[in-house]
Amino acid sequence: MASFDPNGYMQYDSIRDYYARLTNNSQSNVLNHLWFNILREYFPVQEGFGLEIRPRVTEHDDITIQYVKALRNDLLSTRMILALDEHLTECMQLARNTVQAEGIFGIATVGHYSRFYIMDSGADVLSDHPATMGKALEYKTHESQIVELLLAIKAEAMGSDSSS
Repeated sequence: MASFDPNGYMQYDSIRDYYARLTNNSQSNVLNHLWFNILREYFPVQEGFGLEIRPRVTEHDDITIQYVKALRNDLLSTRMILALDEHLTECMQLARNTVQAEGIFGIATVGHYSRFYIMDSGADVLSDHPATMGKALEYKTHESQIVELLLAIKAEAMGSDSSS
């Protein structure tokens, strides 16, 4: 039996089930369900977050965009966007143009691997998230690092310092 972090997302049967159904090139429903369940664990509604699935913005059937919204004084402060790597810049630019955001975080996922990005206010291009330096992270192998990233993004969305 594989070991997992008892404080991470792989402790949940549903997450392990979605993970088991991933293929090396998964790009749609299984990934969407997996990420939706992971995100709701770290961005709970009880703490002022909302998860939204928006209609596709392109003609590609395999893209679903999920937003995590942190509400602070009724203003959207941060968004996290999930989409495929090749369309992530376009999706993040569109999101930034529709709402005032301090920074927009993106996760590009194909199969078992995800890369984390940020688009700073006023920027037109994605940058690798500083904590990953462009490295693709695997759900199981890099679970603790992914959890740390999600918690850092959450802390920033809530207006606190994630380095403490």
